[in-house]
Amino acid sequence: MKNKILKFIKNNKEKKIDLTLIATRFKNFNKNSIEKAVSSLINEGLIVKKNNFFFTPEEIKTFNVEIIKDCGKFLIAEKLKDSSRILIDKKFSKGALKGDFALIFKARFNKNNKTILEEGRIKKIIKPTSSSFTGTIIKKNNQLMLKPDEISKSYFQIKKEDKKNLKCYDKVVAKIFKRNEDSEKNIVSITANFKTSNKAINCANAIIASQGVEFNFSEDVLKSAKELEKNKKHFSLKNRVDLTKEIIFTIDGETAKDLDDAVSIKKLKDHYLLGVHIADVSHYVEKDGLIDKEALKRGNSIYYANKVIPMLPEVLCNNLCSLNPNEKKLTFSVLLKLDFNGKLLSFEFFKSVISSKVKGVYEEINELIEKGKKCTYFKKYEKILPNLKIMLELYEILKQNKIKRGSPEILTKESSISLNEKDEVVKVEEKKQGKTQEMIEEFMILANTAAATLAKKKNLPFIFRVHKPPKSEKINNLIELFKKLHIPHGALKVGVHPKVLASVLKKHENSEFFSLLNISILRNMEKAEYQTKPLGHFGLVLKNYSHFTSPIRRYPDLLIHRILTEHLVNKTKINNITKKYSKIAKKAAKSSSKCERKAITIERACSNCFKAEFMKTKIGQTFEGVISSIISSGFFVMLENTIEGFVSIKELPQSFEFCDNFYFFSKKLNKSFKIGQKLKVTCFNVNISLGKIDFKLFKEN
Repeated sequence: MKNKILKFIKNNKEKKIDLTLIATRFKNFNKNSIEKAVSSLINEGLIVKKNNFFFTPEEIKTFNVEIIKDCGKFLIAEKLKDSSRILIDKKFSKGALKGDFALIFKARFNKNNKTILEEGRIKKIIKPTSSSFTGTIIKKNNQLMLKPDEISKSYFQIKKEDKKNLKCYDKVVAKIFKRNEDSEKNIVSITANFKTSNKAINCANAIIASQGVEFNFSEDVLKSAKELEKNKKHFSLKNRVDLTKEIIFTIDGETAKDLDDAVSIKKLKDHYLLGVHIADVSHYVEKDGLIDKEALKRGNSIYYANKVIPMLPEVLCNNLCSLNPNEKKLTFSVLLKLDFNGKLLSFEFFKSVISSKVKGVYEEINELIEKGKKCTYFKKYEKILPNLKIMLELYEILKQNKIKRGSPEILTKESSISLNEKDEVVKVEEKKQGKTQEMIEEFMILANTAAATLAKKKNLPFIFRVHKPPKSEKINNLIELFKKLHIPHGALKVGVHPKVLASVLKKHENSEFFSLLNISILRNMEKAEYQTKPLGHFGLVLKNYSHFTSPIRRYPDLLIHRILTEHLVNKTKINNITKKYSKIAKKAAKSSSKCERKAITIERACSNCFKAEFMKTKIGQTFEGVISSIISSGFFVMLENTIEGFVSIKELPQSFEFCDNFYFFSKKLNKSFKIGQKLKVTCFNVNISLGKIDFKLFKEN
């Protein structure tokens, strides 16, 4: 009924359509049903009521938008279709909060005679946010109130019964209990209290809880996992290839406990035979069982500082499924045959059982490569040295092939945060990416490519890892930058080949522009996601790509194992496999993409809190850093240990003006601050609760 009414209004734009006309057109519907359908269409923002007549939003220039930021005087909203930003004056906001979906009237205005921005007025809040959010308890006008971290700049009142046991500066998770167009009159309920906001671990735990992530598993799920551990019949060697005598080993981080991939290699007369052996999680986790449903809900494991919230119960991820050394483990293997130029000739998937000969550690093997027999860990790896030598040989070939394909080598800095037994930050440093990490990454890419290639060839229902090319507006952003830097941009257009971006980065790797180009290209890339169609991976320059190699940590890998297992058993019954898995593949692709984005948000926010706690003891100290990004209100400076702090425009001499997202410039001083520029800064303020660090320019005496 709703669809028919909406179509009727859309197709009769020249008429003034009211309830009477709709009732006349649809005589077979009763009046009450029509009113309900019309009311639902209005609530969803699909039609708008004006002077008792109904219109589609575009007729009166209105848009469905999501409120994404509260800037104090203004709200910033984003149109759902084209992602353009709209500014809303608070007096026309109807009390909208971050996360709300609203219907907005559009207007235009000119800002600073330079940038034309859209301005809007909220007509109606269609869907108020129901999300939990973090905040800090403060005292205002002699009463406890909540100061939200992000959802609003306003202070909220607290339900009377929730004020018990609250103290000033407690870090809490809250929900809106009662809305008001005057944000200061909003009332919230406190759903969790993590105590003092001066401890990063409390703030991190609040962030995680606010995102609806469960730290612990239910009793039923834990019980199911323990039963799997007790039930030895689940450890079945039936229809498995015995690889226990083969030289197979894992290589992972020093503190890793969830070891889900192992490798092996042979160099034969005319080819390499690379083995990638993955923990056979799908053998233990029953389809649609309690553990499986919980894993789908979680989507992935979440890592923050040196902690993890696992996708699977510990008994599975760290014990039963983990490829611990000198233990027989069930695996899903793929043998990859490559010629001496690194070309993949063929591959074979099969179920297996292995016994890892050593628990390899990235840092140890990197040291071994560098120092040889003088390495502290030489004896540990002595038996597998010939295999490591062949692996490194193949890796160098694969690396060159990746460069030839045109995969852009975008540099990113990842943080390593260490906590002590009291969960206090003791060290923050850059996570170094050595040869061994890159080698394992290349081997996993090969296995993931083989899985996707097989699925595409056999037309299996599947989850592919997709990375789309940059959109037209992203390309235009880069063209604008290239023009400013006087870099030729003729080949830069919609549908650009990654090789173009790779060549620009290579050409300017030693120039003053490199940091700016590297950051700008990274920020104008699309985000990778999961889809059921093989749309290719732009960044890796691969037509077929999936995630097969981490079923302990990612749900798409677990489901892919299930689908490929079904294919191994019933190779000719593709229709049956499609019927069984196509629906869940679509559901899992969508939910896993969402869970991944949530995990990234959590990890980044938690990391910022820990970094702020680390810098609390560094207030007054001076550091060397690099400008990493620029906004109209100032710029961010990244230190060598990956910590970022903000230099406000207020800390710059008054003559400096914001020119664009690339630099500040002072005509008076003939001086600029631009991305990639090195400079000295002094840390003068830290907010652990918000994960914010403030720098000012270092002034020599």
